[in-house]
Amino acid sequence: MTNSAILRTINMESNEETSLLRVTVTTSNPQLSKAVCDALAEAAPGTIKEVMMGMGSISILDSAHTGVRVGPHVSRNIIIGGMIGFVLSYGLFLVLHLLDNTVHDEHELKNRLDVTVLGSVPTLENGRTKKGGKNHGR
Repeated sequence: MTNSAILRTINMESNEETSLLRVTVTTSNPQLSKAVCDALAEAAPGTIKEVMMGMGSISILDSAHTGVRVGPHVSRNIIIGGMIGFVLSYGLFLVLHLLDNTVHDEHELKNRLDVTVLGSVPTLENGRTKKGGKNHGR
């Protein structure tokens, strides 16, 4: 790993009310992160004393701990995404079904409009009517 790549993984934050400095290193390898923190803990006190002349003694309050790997949980995100997709598609289907105001058969027409059906147009399937008659008007 190059020096610039290591610098991009280091995060230092200080609390405004105290003179504590918290250092975190985030890499894909927890052991590497700990090694970088340990190296900083060895080198930082001398460097900080040189830069900040008025500082008294500098000490390390806590040693570096091997962290845990953080990042997206791919399998959990896939399951949650699938469930959300299923719920949204079912909701869309339900809304479209409830908003559908077309008449699908003569019984539905009788129930909605309370009128008598005088005739119907047969549905054509493969050149034959649904009731089995032949289609002569091609």
